[in-house]
Amino acid sequence: MKEKKLRVILIFVVLVFFNINLFALENVIIAKIGNKTISSYDLKNKIRTSLILSDQEINQVNINKIKRLSLSSLINLRLKELEVLNYDISIDQKQIIDQLNVISSDNITSLKQKFKLNNLDYKTFLSELEIELKWQKLIFSLYSKKVKIDDNNVQKNIEKIILENKKIKQYKLLEIEILINDQTNIETLNKEIQDFIKQSSFKEAAKKFSISPTARDGGNLGWIDSISLSKEIFSMVDKMKIGEISQPIKKFNTVSFYKVSDTREVDKNIDLEKIRKNFINLQKNELFKLYSNSHLSKKKNNTFIELK
Repeated sequence: MKEKKLRVILIFVVLVFFNINLFALENVIIAKIGNKTISSYDLKNKIRTSLILSDQEINQVNINKIKRLSLSSLINLRLKELEVLNYDISIDQKQIIDQLNVISSDNITSLKQKFKLNNLDYKTFLSELEIELKWQKLIFSLYSKKVKIDDNNVQKNIEKIILENKKIKQYKLLEIEILINDQTNIETLNKEIQDFIKQSSFKEAAKKFSISPTARDGGNLGWIDSISLSKEIFSMVDKMKIGEISQPIKKFNTVSFYKVSDTREVDKNIDLEKIRKNFINLQKNELFKLYSNSHLSKKKNNTFIELK
């Protein structure tokens, strides 16, 4: 297993530091994940799609910046594809349309046109979207009974914040969550993400690289009450300015980035039941993310991965 991981790392190093121009290569298999493959065309299409949809110029500098992340994203996608094939998971067309509306801001026609004008593979894009939706459904079916929230603890937290504050602070947050392993260089990963954000936006980085279910909506977590945040996250975002992006936060087998897009204070008497439901939903989402990441890591550890 260590030998496999070392080989993966060495290939990543080669891709990043020796500036291989994949666009100049013929279409060849560059990775095997179980009985699935990733070709140079797949990687080229992934990179081109990422750059064009985020309105970035296609040049070697920008290609090199996201090459490693794009390959990692494709590997995770193949692992998810292998896993959902082991189960009888199906989704209806409405789910796909709903997600496309979110991605395209309710303008699917314009999204399709952008793919066509730039010679991008729209069918592959739809296939990836379908795999992600099936993966989310699989995780829910496997772990929903394990996701339990202590109602008494929720109520105690709400009562405490009400007693201590006249106002409840809320943060409008966006997130990027990336799966890592023991060999991941957090500093390098941070630089790659920050560079992409500077060239494009936080939302586009979330869409391209985040493994969180919020990725398709640009990492949008919406308005989060301060009582819903963990102590670590709260202590960090409470010091951040609007528009600021956090340093990477390592949690189990992932690294997360947060952006504060807005803040506000609301009267504690506005709708406590709504606040309570939001708190419970956020806690459930965090648990589902934890199970999803853990399941994907196990799949990766038990799947033969070979990079050519």
